[in-house]
Amino acid sequence: MDQSNEHRQFSPFRVDKTPKSPGIQYNPSTNIISITGISVPEDHLSFYNPIIAWFDAFVQNPPDHTHVIVQMEYFNTSSSKYFLRIFRMLQGILDKGKSVEVFWIYEEDDWDMRECGADYQSLVNIPFTLKAVKE
Repeated sequence: MDQSNEHRQFSPFRVDKTPKSPGIQYNPSTNIISITGISVPEDHLSFYNPIIAWFDAFVQNPPDHTHVIVQMEYFNTSSSKYFLRIFRMLQGILDKGKSVEVFWIYEEDDWDMRECGADYQSLVNIPFTLKAVKE
């Protein structure tokens, strides 16, 4: 392994939230990735491909501990496929002997969003916590 990359720290990553696309941020000082908002982009490929590329690079050399906080208000079926792809990519962090945990945050009365989180939780082999919050 290239020694110079062994302890490489990722730069901050940010995709600004819009009325149709989620905000995605990585803070290297806390090792927290957050995904928030609504995801119904008109062109899923052009929106998600750079994000998938970033996650792919991140998983290749992750920090010791990564927390992923997902707090979505709504997303469509196309977006759900990208979320599952991202969660499956994150499994690669565990394969490297590092830790990753997803926190799926949903409003306590939003049973659809809770069910979506439970579905993802059952489909991936990473620690996945469902947490209800008040509006």
